[in-house]
Amino acid sequence: MPEAIINGLQHYWEDHGEGEPLIMFHGASQSSVSLAHHALALSKTHRVIVPDMRAMGRSAHVSEMPPSAWIDDAKALLDHLGLQRVHAFGISLGARVALRLAIDHPALVKTLTLELPIIAMEGATNTALNVNLGSFGNLPEADQKMREDQHGTDWRNVLANYMSIRNKPELQDHYSLRETSKGVRVPTLILRGDEREVVHPLGHCFELHQNIPGSWLWIRPNTNGSSLNAAPEEGYALMRALMANGQ
Repeated sequence: MPEAIINGLQHYWEDHGEGEPLIMFHGASQSSVSLAHHALALSKTHRVIVPDMRAMGRSAHVSEMPPSAWIDDAKALLDHLGLQRVHAFGISLGARVALRLAIDHPALVKTLTLELPIIAMEGATNTALNVNLGSFGNLPEADQKMREDQHGTDWRNVLANYMSIRNKPELQDHYSLRETSKGVRVPTLILRGDEREVVHPLGHCFELHQNIPGSWLWIRPNTNGSSLNAAPEEGYALMRALMANGQ
């Protein structure tokens, strides 16, 4: 799969299918591996590009970076691929990246799909993430294998680096999008299950729905976590309808 030096660092991405381009951003301390099944399914109708974001996966395992790095890398990757407009999907951290990409580069993004979005890092959410992500020292063997599949044999360093990066106040300020999201004008789908949990506040979906005129909101009932994982065909149909609407 493709690799290139982008913004002075090694970057890896998956690239599947043909048609209108869709870029997909993975979640915190994850990699393109976590979205592989969705990418392959959506590649039946779209060209799907899934980067390993800086510091994770098979991209450069850096220990620090400027707050705008993930956005700068996404823009540079799309320039490298010669793509002037794309659909964008993100889950959790990836939803923050996709949303910020649309805010910073509105002409680049045709549509947005935001799953389990976090629009600002609040106290309880930040504490829960630090507890969940910081517990990698005692992971079960199966979880260790999953992390190695995503990041390689130095996965512990990747997670430690990510914890350091995410706890920089300037990075969290950069991804505090409660106000700036009000300027988004592209067709947008916001989705999650109806589970109430601290890491991805349910209320953030409703806030984004209010902030983005004409956005679609799908809260799937009786669903924990990702509605796309729980009901992929339902989710793909909504995404494809949104992307057709954003031509």
